[in-house]
Amino acid sequence: MALSAFKRDELGDYAELRVGASLDWGNDLTNELVKDADTINSSSWAVDAGLSTSSPQVIDDVKTSVFLTCSQAGVMWVTNTIVTLGGRTYIEKFRIIGKS
Repeated sequence: MALSAFKRDELGDYAELRVGASLDWGNDLTNELVKDADTINSSSWAVDAGLSTSSPQVIDDVKTSVFLTCSQAGVMWVTNTIVTLGGRTYIEKFRIIGKS
């Protein structure tokens, strides 16, 4: 995910996505995991109604990726729960603002 796509407000990070659009998003934990010699064991994505996920994957043991498809206008939350082999759990959340 391109960080430049995100904006920030008092609720945290968000990005706009047109209804019908499908784009890839992800999290890069390289800096956090390399210093501890840790790697990603699993990554799961949860999304609100109005979004769907496809092609989730772990890349190079330190990044996560998923395609999100927007089917309605409005505010929808995305949560990426990442568990490492070392037992750490990272929960990364952001909002998608669906635009018609």
